[in-house]
Amino acid sequence: MDWKYTEPNYSMATVDSGDSVDQAMAEFCQHIKTQVTPKNDSVAWDYLRVEMWSDSGRMIVYPASTLNPLRIEKAACQVFFSDLLSAYELIADSGLNDEAFVAEIIREEGEWIDRFLDAARRVGLFGKPIQFWDGDGDEPIRVEQI
Repeated sequence: MDWKYTEPNYSMATVDSGDSVDQAMAEFCQHIKTQVTPKNDSVAWDYLRVEMWSDSGRMIVYPASTLNPLRIEKAACQVFFSDLLSAYELIADSGLNDEAFVAEIIREEGEWIDRFLDAARRVGLFGKPIQFWDGDGDEPIRVEQI
């Protein structure tokens, strides 16, 4: 992946349709491990927050604190996955009722979370809990310790 920096410690990358999502997830997790978490050593964070913005195809990651509801990070990153957006659009265009639509989005996001966790284990992104959030959610949709 080609990482671009919008600010010195905020980076973003794009994974195009047809690119290996599993390989991109590994690169994403490696970037978090080597670029994001070290730049937050001076921040009192106790979990890694992964926001799922399926309707725009993005996953955003930054260290956060259960004691402080405000964003405190000094570094963060995001990846746009073309395949995540495509999956969302297929579900959105499927004509499902609201309840079925939400259930299908939760299922799809669960698959992406599993891919992220598999990659995090492969690159050794261990230590603090990882909380996964729906972009508009008030509570994490999943919490994992790896």
